[in-house]
Amino acid sequence: MATEPQIDPESLVARMMAELRANPAARELLLRSTLTQEFLGLPARIESVENRLERAENRLERAENRLERVESRLERVEERLAGVEDRLTRLEEAITRLVETVRQLAIDVGYLRGAALESKLHRSVRSRVSQALGLRRARVMQSELLEPLPELVQRLDAAREDGLITGDQDSRVEATDLILRAERKNDGAMIWVAIEASSSIHENDVHRARESADILAVMFDQPAEAAVVGHRINDMDSERAGSARVHVLIVPPVL
Repeated sequence: MATEPQIDPESLVARMMAELRANPAARELLLRSTLTQEFLGLPARIESVENRLERAENRLERAENRLERVESRLERVEERLAGVEDRLTRLEEAITRLVETVRQLAIDVGYLRGAALESKLHRSVRSRVSQALGLRRARVMQSELLEPLPELVQRLDAAREDGLITGDQDSRVEATDLILRAERKNDGAMIWVAIEASSSIHENDVHRARESADILAVMFDQPAEAAVVGHRINDMDSERAGSARVHVLIVPPVL
């Protein structure tokens, strides 16, 4: 049996490539016969992956654009928040100043009310206290509107020098709102009256009036009464005044 001659592989491939170029349909048949189905479907899969990747890139680009808009809005919100915080700080500072102003105003109003009360009492105190305590010939010895009369000043100095009163007691008498000297109607005895005036009478007013009266009694060796005068007093302070033997005179706001 005769042996078939061997064909050179390079020549065979060259011949096949020439045939395939001359017959494109044969090339597709050759590919189908030599390649697996998965390999043949690879271009379509690659195209699908590329399409999906393109869609993903588009979605990513849209997400990035949305993120940029969100960041831009966030920056504007932060700027507005900073402005609000600055306005809030200024508002808090203004409220602090207002509170301080109101507090000072309340102090000033209280002082003016007290001063107005003392001024009005200075004009009518003798008749009011005389009527309430049964006195006559009452004389103002000291008030916010009147320098202490020499008789009172000289006795204060002498009492301090003699050791009858302390420096603090001297100061207490000098700080007393009103001091009267009068006669009792029932026996004609000379009497001193220490008066504390306040728009709203409190425990401190009661204590100061009692202390001043006790000091006057020691200084002059004469009876001394204590009184508080004002527009109002609560029940507890009224009881304290009674226990301390301090007269309470309530007067209307307009004297």
